[in-house]
Amino acid sequence: MKPAEFEQVVTALVRLETAIMERKGKDYQRDKEDILSNFKKVGEDVLPILRSVFDRSANEVELVGLPKEMREALAKIEYEFKVQYNEAKLQKIATLLAWYVYFRKHVDAIISYVVTGKLESEGLLSRIIDVRNYLALLTGIAVEYEDVDLNKVAENESLDTSGG
Repeated sequence: MKPAEFEQVVTALVRLETAIMERKGKDYQRDKEDILSNFKKVGEDVLPILRSVFDRSANEVELVGLPKEMREALAKIEYEFKVQYNEAKLQKIATLLAWYVYFRKHVDAIISYVVTGKLESEGLLSRIIDVRNYLALLTGIAVEYEDVDLNKVAENESLDTSGG
């Protein structure tokens, strides 16, 4: 494909992505002021499960027979873990998990296309656009949690390539 043709493809994709995001977004957006509200709401539904995992105390685990040093080490690890995973971080994890489940559904459909050469329900282009839109939504989540600074990206100062 020639570069000019590819640019036409990208331009058409962006136009379609915007139209689909506007149309489908209305169905999923629970709070008209927050485009990410669906992920947050589903994340809130998952939060009690995450809390139960992260709130388990080393005291609830059978420690009988372990040497005192090991019990103390486990208590220290538990304390550091609880400090690291505070409520705000759990909410972030829950929101990201909700996003991931929706995103993964579309990725799985594309994988099915790669393996079988066909899709059973929505067309390939629709799935591609959905994946690209979900990546845009992930960017929005990352910006909201201050993991991405769009001002730096917009000013071409840097793209975060640190992996963290």
